[in-house]
Amino acid sequence: MAKTFNTNLYNAMKEELDTDTLIVQVQAFKDVIDEAGEGLMSAEEVEHIGEKAIDIVTKSLDRIKQNNEINNEEAEDEDDVLDADDMAMIKEENSNEFDLQIAAAELMGALFKTHKPFIHNLVQRIRHEIIPACFAGTE
Repeated sequence: MAKTFNTNLYNAMKEELDTDTLIVQVQAFKDVIDEAGEGLMSAEEVEHIGEKAIDIVTKSLDRIKQNNEINNEEAEDEDDVLDADDMAMIKEENSNEFDLQIAAAELMGALFKTHKPFIHNLVQRIRHEIIPACFAGTE
């Protein structure tokens, strides 16, 4: 039953555009993995889900970068100038992106906990790509 649920959830996640909904889907996916425990997925499935989690984080980082590049200097006229409400909305969107990254990290943690023999490649990608990317803009 857990495999069927996660398959349906995964297919829904591929189509989802709303960050809040995607957060809930990723968390539900993680919860199923936690409940089912070891043996739910094969090495290939773990690798694929790990890649999907990394993809979620990298796309989220890109969206945050795009949000942070929006500024009033590029405004062509007074109507294009960002007001306090626009800036608050951008801040909220970035906050949601950070929550999505946390959900993806928790999904990876569930894989670490339940499928240890299959996570070597995922750990290497996290160490060499994701962690440096997350801290690149915080200097």
